Amino acid sequence: MEIRNLQTFVMAASLLNFTQTARELGYSQSNISMQIQQLEEEVGAKLFDRIGRSVSLTQQGQDLLPYAQQIVSLSEQMGNALKEDEELAGSIRIGLCQSVFDVFFETGFSVFHERFPKVRVDAVVDNTANLLSMLQKNVIDAACLIDRQLPQNDWKIHAEFPVRIGIVVNPSHRLACLQEISAEDLREESFVLMEESAPYNLMLYPMFHDINIEDRIKLRLENCGMAARLIAACDSVTLLPEYAVREMAAEGQVRFIPLKDYEQLMHVQILTHRNKVLTPQITGFADTFAEILDTSHKKHGTVQLA
Repeated sequence: MEIRNLQTFVMAASLLNFTQTARELGYSQSNISMQIQQLEEEVGAKLFDRIGRSVSLTQQGQDLLPYAQQIVSLSEQMGNALKEDEELAGSIRIGLCQSVFDVFFETGFSVFHERFPKVRVDAVVDNTANLLSMLQKNVIDAACLIDRQLPQNDWKIHAEFPVRIGIVVNPSHRLACLQEISAEDLREESFVLMEESAPYNLMLYPMFHDINIEDRIKLRLENCGMAARLIAACDSVTLLPEYAVREMAAEGQVRFIPLKDYEQLMHVQILTHRNKVLTPQITGFADTFAEILDTSHKKHGTVQLA
């Protein structure tokens, strides 16, 4: 059984598109089809259903996938072990939520590149729900995202840091003088919010439901930085992680106000799929970003990023 065929199968299973798989791996589409056919003959089962232009995994393909992922990862790990006296090369695919990317990626990548100068990083910026889906499908190797504490039986959590969520307003807003904000304080406000699936929005929907803000949401965005800049220039309010507005708050452009009598903590988490075999490159990414986040904690304290 050729590793190359397993690599092609893993990529095709994640993309469910042979044309994209060929483009990603640098093969012709006919080569992709041939490699999949060879693997199907070796395992004695059809791995994909091909209906028109649609491709999906069969049950046998789903059963084979975690084993193929482990074999491919172990092959990469073995190759790295045999090159232990040389600088590590290759590539890793990492996912980051927008706020983590905006605040921490530049520093994190600089440190990682200094340690692993020959490793290419393919970075994907997306929302938490999509990043978790990509981890499940092995489209990305690791992720750094914000969510509730995720179950460790589903994921390997390499590090996690509690994050406070709060209301952000501009300094001239009528609420800016408050030390805490209650649901009642927000009853008449208009809102600029992140996408509906943003974990901290989901966490606070019960609070929002009590004050019926749906008709007063003026804009939804996927970029925390853009939301904060808009708030600095208007009278709406938004809900963001404190670390995402730390610099703007320090410069007096916005004000971050904690929520009263409501659970405010979420967690930035660095994670991989529980079945992912860890290469030195993936471990290097997890360790590097954990150090960057930990440095932020020591500098700013748990009220901003722990």
